[in-house]
Amino acid sequence: MISFLLIGTGFLYALFILFTYHGWKKTKTFSSDTDNFKTKVTVIIPARNEEKNLPRVLNALLAQDYPTEKIQIVVVNDRSEDATESLLRRYANEHPHKVEYLNIETLPSNMSPKKHALLQGLSISKGEWIAVTDADCIMGPQWLSSLSREFTDD
Repeated sequence: MISFLLIGTGFLYALFILFTYHGWKKTKTFSSDTDNFKTKVTVIIPARNEEKNLPRVLNALLAQDYPTEKIQIVVVNDRSEDATESLLRRYANEHPHKVEYLNIETLPSNMSPKKHALLQGLSISKGEWIAVTDADCIMGPQWLSSLSREFTDD
């Protein structure tokens, strides 16, 4: 009886390994060939009092393996009361034509702050694709290229 259980368990395990191997072989291979990335992407970041988080997310976006001329980073400063604006001014000066920001002074009464910030960011976006992230997120260097790969028909 025990040998039957051991043989059955071994057989099921072997089937599991075969199915896993078969599934693994069907996955697409990752290619970091940036010549294939032709679409301009705008990344919009709504931010309010995010002076501590913004350097991490901006540095992560500036380190993307996506072609730099195809990335526009727009940070929407939503009435921050800390040093967010001066930090954004510094990044925009250090990375012209790549990091842009705009300040929101007032908020319409019928709209949430984040929705309003996103709409303002969309108004100056130049990308064919829009990616949205929060200021407290950190992405890996292949974030945009992997997003692009998912939406490109090759």
